[in-house]
Amino acid sequence: MKNSSRCELISTKAAVLLLGALAIVLAGVAQQAPTEAPTGFDTPTLAQNPGSQSVSNGIAEPSGDTYALDQSKFEQDHDASTSLGPVFNARACADCHQNPASGGSSQFTEIRAGHLDENGNFVAATIPINDGANIIANRSIINDRALIPEAQEHIPDTEKIRALRAALNTLGDGFVEAIDDKTLQAIAQHQMDVTEGKIHGAGDNSLASLDKFASLKSP
Repeated sequence: MKNSSRCELISTKAAVLLLGALAIVLAGVAQQAPTEAPTGFDTPTLAQNPGSQSVSNGIAEPSGDTYALDQSKFEQDHDASTSLGPVFNARACADCHQNPASGGSSQFTEIRAGHLDENGNFVAATIPINDGANIIANRSIINDRALIPEAQEHIPDTEKIRALRAALNTLGDGFVEAIDDKTLQAIAQHQMDVTEGKIHGAGDNSLASLDKFASLKSP
């Protein structure tokens, strides 16, 4: 009986010690704040040295191709010497995509134009320039500016469909680009009743012709 009582006492003490240790561990866990997943970069917009104060959120970046470098290119003003024009909407990407940070949306709009063919299909506009001496075919986006007067675009009366499109938010496009092309093809096949097995943006439905951002370019 004495041995039995002693065993019960030892077991009780062990259980109390175990519960006490467990309570300490749980208290420590409760005090630890959850770790937030990385979601973006700190990218202040600067007039001088754009991108120089941008800070990575910890996501691995390719060697020699940092987000800060990409931001500096995105905010760079261009002219004819850096291949601007002959028609354009703004001198830098960030001029239209900057709210609340570089790459975001904005209040700026662009003009889209075109017409319907005899089968009811949308056809992007054909835009004359240089007093009609030259044309820009399949031009759904109409640029507001030009380097010289002869290049200024004007929408002809034959293009009956016209709409304003707000500048889109480009933040996160890299995540779309990171999706394997075959994944998009598999989704299209799985959603046959909706997609008919076709990938939006792939002209001949091949991965080679896939444009993941075609929806940003369509009227």
